[in-house]
Amino acid sequence: RYGGKFSSLSPASPYEALKVDEALDGVSDGMLCVVDSLREKDMAKKLQMRKELIAPEGNLRKFFASMQRLMASNGGAYLCGADLTIADLAMYTMTAAVRDKFLDGVPPEFLDDFPLLANLHMKLASMKELWEMDY
Repeated sequence: RYGGKFSSLSPASPYEALKVDEALDGVSDGMLCVVDSLREKDMAKKLQMRKELIAPEGNLRKFFASMQRLMASNGGAYLCGADLTIADLAMYTMTAAVRDKFLDGVPPEFLDDFPLLANLHMKLASMKELWEMDY
């Protein structure tokens, strides 16, 4: 959030900034869904936990569905509206974890159940200006 204040990735409008904060808090909640499975050392238990997370009533599925609804309610171009924000970058960490097979037991195709988020992932993945910066 701090870095976003120094770029065009955080809106100046308090209302638009509130929408970004809502999305960022949602992504934080989504990350909490997977923490226990990330810490699990036993692979069989880890895979069972992940299976439960993506089941029809699983918390990871609920998280992605919630973010999909949020994106749709904001117009569907980006997570919080028509412009790229830090919330999109945060959400990308979750979509990339799925697409890049970081979460054992969560198939990359899981993201296909959420077409707006899958599209956001592809849009951000193709933005070379995000990934070719000199730091």
